[in-house]
Amino acid sequence: MKRLALTSLPLLLSACVLGQIGQIMHPTVSGSLIVHKADGNELRWTPDHCASGDLEYFVGFDFLSSKDAGQLRVLLDPIAGPAVRWKSGAGESQHVEVLHRSDCTRLDLDVQPTAWRVNEVREFTGHIELQCTTADGSRIEGHIAVDHCH
Repeated sequence: MKRLALTSLPLLLSACVLGQIGQIMHPTVSGSLIVHKADGNELRWTPDHCASGDLEYFVGFDFLSSKDAGQLRVLLDPIAGPAVRWKSGAGESQHVEVLHRSDCTRLDLDVQPTAWRVNEVREFTGHIELQCTTADGSRIEGHIAVDHCH
């Protein structure tokens, strides 16, 4: 029985490690944004992957969608607090909005490092919940969460 336990231990440990690595390899991004444009049009944007802010030296996330050119950067500034940069469109028609807490009725950002690093980049977990108004009168609202972002 002892021999069986000793021979099974490496197999059990490797299964555990593979399970943990599998979670890192496949982060789960959930939620979406709705952009209510000033002209009355509405855009629903759903990200399907993210990148850790460590790649560009900030605490936060870049949320991206493989279906369109939108990008949402959320970051936690140590002095000014949470901020959001929304990019929509591409090329000449690209539109960029930077929003701070003063632009929002709700801007809740939670960014927590996990115990993992991938190629020296810290992995984070967290969420953003926002209801903000842009300078042109558009409204951006939604909730996005991620369990492993590297």
